[in-house]
Amino acid sequence: MLVPVLGLGVVGVGLFLLKKKLGGGGKYVLEIQRPYSRKVAQGEKKMEIRSYIPKNIIGKTIEILETPRSILGSSLPDLIDPEDDECDYRLIGSLVVSGYKEYKTEAEFNADAALHLAPEEFNFQKCKPCYGWIIKQSEAYDLPKSCPILQRVQRSIFKVLDKMPEAEIM
Repeated sequence: MLVPVLGLGVVGVGLFLLKKKLGGGGKYVLEIQRPYSRKVAQGEKKMEIRSYIPKNIIGKTIEILETPRSILGSSLPDLIDPEDDECDYRLIGSLVVSGYKEYKTEAEFNADAALHLAPEEFNFQKCKPCYGWIIKQSEAYDLPKSCPILQRVQRSIFKVLDKMPEAEIM
């Protein structure tokens, strides 16, 4: 569904929450690299740039998983075990995505620079399709939380698990 949003024009709002794929309820986290993770949590960054639609998290409070900056995108495994000695990821806050805006031109993208804070070297041509996720609200935690057990469900979106899945023996 497309709706007008003051200052952003017409944007998409997902009312289709992919309950089957995500198994209904549960907690989710969004991987965001430093330094942008903190800018989102502190409310300085109002839009998150991604190449996919956030259809399974719109309207939900999700936590921010802060990861080190990487030029390659996500370097996380599909299953994150916090007991792993190399797991140094932390939950630093939460956010709510209220909708998204598709950028069809570089001029549209550049017009929202104050919202998404993408660096000048960001290559709009490589972000096709390019969506700005509208951050309705965010909160920075006073102290970071330890990373829980996580399983990737969509690119940079992870579901919080109660326990590590058991390995299947073939």
